[in-house]
Amino acid sequence: MRIGAFMPGYAPTPIGAWLATHGWLRELAARGHEVRVAPLTGRRPGYTLDDVRVESTMQGTQQAHHVAEWADVLLSPADGNELTTRIAAGTPHLRMVHGPGSMQFTDADLIIANSESTARMITGTVPVVICRPITRASDHRVENTGGRVTLINLTAQKGAHVWSACAKALPDHGFLGVHGGWGRRVACGGSNTLIIDSQADMRAVWAQTRILLMPSESETWGMVGVEALASGIPVIASNNPGSRESLGDAGIFANRSNIDDWVEAIRRLDDPAAYADASERALARFAELEADTDIDALETALMRL
Repeated sequence: MRIGAFMPGYAPTPIGAWLATHGWLRELAARGHEVRVAPLTGRRPGYTLDDVRVESTMQGTQQAHHVAEWADVLLSPADGNELTTRIAAGTPHLRMVHGPGSMQFTDADLIIANSESTARMITGTVPVVICRPITRASDHRVENTGGRVTLINLTAQKGAHVWSACAKALPDHGFLGVHGGWGRRVACGGSNTLIIDSQADMRAVWAQTRILLMPSESETWGMVGVEALASGIPVIASNNPGSRESLGDAGIFANRSNIDDWVEAIRRLDDPAAYADASERALARFAELEADTDIDALETALMRL
């Protein structure tokens, strides 16, 4: 099967929706399908990533037209514009829903939702298949984790103010902040904080991390939380549908508007027995999520189209 995708940009740029899409596509490529991606913005030469061919953007949308003519099925983001609909005309077309936005579709043959909580928000008659972001232990697991309390993406939406307040309240703990690939960064930090740029290999982050904070305003899934679980790193998250779904019983949930909740949760994990229990639950939850059930369902849906 020839699978084409239109994207505003693409991995390895650290934007969750782009990384999640690549996770799906590289799995399909590993199963023997041909995959080509046509980014619709920027100016850079083509390249190949994990057997996924990413076309050059040097000639505007010309490559997108070539991909559409070549493909058996086409994928594009839910917030794709009229251009992608027009280019895809005549070819089975799937819309990928990774986050909030329009949840009613009439210009697709199938919708891919990144979680059950996302699928529940979608309206209309277009059929939906759920395929959660795929996280592999080989990409994220480290044998020895570090000692810091970490936040990925220092923006207001991801809760940079919560992370910063916890650092001030816990001067005897080390904190790590990692710049993300999108959003307006919030200036924060202190003498017990270390701030680093986005990492191409997230194992460099997990090797410094003891606890991950996810005080997000909202999540439809929460990829970094699952990535941390791969190494048995406990995750303290705000209580939203996506985080509850992804973290399951391994999640430690706190009230985003109550800093004391977060500080107390961090302190409880100072106890070796409590930390060992949380780490064991993290590993067990990751093992559940690494099953191939979702990508099997997606492949079957594509083949039917």
